[in-house]
Amino acid sequence: QAAASHTAALASGYEVYQAVFRQAGVIEVETMEDMFDAAKALLMMPPARGRRLLILTNAGGEGVLATDYATKYGLDVPILPSEVREELRKSMPPHVVVNNPIDLTGDTDDERYRVVLETVLPHNIVDIVIVIAPPHPPAITGRIVEYVAEAHRRYDIPILAVVTGGYIAEEYIKKFENAGISAYQTPERAAKAAAALARFGEVLRRIDSRG
Repeated sequence: QAAASHTAALASGYEVYQAVFRQAGVIEVETMEDMFDAAKALLMMPPARGRRLLILTNAGGEGVLATDYATKYGLDVPILPSEVREELRKSMPPHVVVNNPIDLTGDTDDERYRVVLETVLPHNIVDIVIVIAPPHPPAITGRIVEYVAEAHRRYDIPILAVVTGGYIAEEYIKKFENAGISAYQTPERAAKAAAALARFGEVLRRIDSRG
């Protein structure tokens, strides 16, 4: 009834609206939270050059969730080339999982995050990065924020952070955002925001191709 009282055409022809939105380059979202999350990513991050996503985590479960949500929202989570995996194995403890998602495990420190970013990003094999960094491992300090922000600046690639937990997580989210990194409280929210960056990049490339 609310939709009909506002505009009956919207309720009856939603598929038409969606098609028009796609043609016009409008990024459609489902909820108010999604809108604000996407707007934050678009404000803070450059558009993505493609849909290839690297997931870097210290919690295996959150890495799996991020992979599921990324796939659901149209992103690709590619297997890293064998030479990159081998390079990572040489610099990581044997129990670290160097596939994608890369699981640094619960005994990680900030340095492992830095090494992975500096190893993978120069190869230009991913377009977006989600860094899942719950601050609970004892060896994690505030330097992880510095390392992520430096990688974003150096390689001009969108990097989104996920920090789950209570008040400590909220503090880390503020630290990431003060450093210019868009940060979220759940893997799903970060995956949706990453998908918006990929869509925006596609819109810009389509506009450029038209001259």
